[in-house]
Amino acid sequence: LKVQNTWMHKYDLRQFRNDGYSKEIKLYSVHDDLSLRMLQAVLISQYRLIVAEENGIILKPVILYKSKTIAESNANNESFTKLINELSEEHLKIAFGSSDILLRLKDHLDKNGITFENFIKELKIAFDVSRIRNVNDTKQANELQIDINRLEDYDNEIRVIFAVDKLNEGWDVLNLFDIVRLYDTRDGTYSRGGEYKPGKSTMSEAQLIGRGARYWPFSYGQEPRDQRKFDKDLTNDLRLIEELYYHSPRDTDYLIEIRTALVKSGMMDQKDPETVTLKLKESFTSKQIYKSGHVYVNNLEENPHAD
Repeated sequence: LKVQNTWMHKYDLRQFRNDGYSKEIKLYSVHDDLSLRMLQAVLISQYRLIVAEENGIILKPVILYKSKTIAESNANNESFTKLINELSEEHLKIAFGSSDILLRLKDHLDKNGITFENFIKELKIAFDVSRIRNVNDTKQANELQIDINRLEDYDNEIRVIFAVDKLNEGWDVLNLFDIVRLYDTRDGTYSRGGEYKPGKSTMSEAQLIGRGARYWPFSYGQEPRDQRKFDKDLTNDLRLIEELYYHSPRDTDYLIEIRTALVKSGMMDQKDPETVTLKLKESFTSKQIYKSGHVYVNNLEENPHAD
């Protein structure tokens, strides 16, 4: 048996991402109200389509609404359909004031003379019930499987998918840009040393995000078609079609949990430490409590009573 020299190269998911072959993941923590959470994803998704069209890029961005149980998923599907059918200017006014990205969308509408009334008509067509699929229905499994595995096709008009866990394995789609978590539970735990460990469901969510993080290829000048182009151009609107938004409630512990899972998988960088300068008011520094007061801080100690 003749053994030849063998070269082995490490090229893991983290390096794949760092080389620009995936979307950048943004944790988009939003209001606890589910209707508002669903609507914000719709608006951001439509803004992506608008930005792509204005730059001559053919793109149909897809939203995945993920629920905890089939019953909840079906109920959320009904709520979503009702929301779109009854969409009003008041809904938009509330949503637009909630984030910078949506304020940019509002500015775009204003600059182009697009009224809320006309934009609502556009949304009702784009997110009509015919463009929604609920993949929890086992009776239509074969038909649904075909639809959701050809979401990138030019003639496929699906914009929204409701699911629980049928897409956890074997599903890979380039034009998935928004994943919306429609539940607030978490199953992470703290270790004895105080480290927060992601639970099984959060690790599963991180894997789902990874399946949607593959880059949507598009041409732009002399830039490579299959790699991110605007990592250093923070003001370019086209960054929006190089990012995957993961929408979740403003739960600090959960955000720590999902970020930990994404960092562990290589899909996100660990945040660098920030230096923050805190300034005390003169009215406080002149008081006796500041001049001669004491601050007591507890030390974290391991509980020896393991049982």
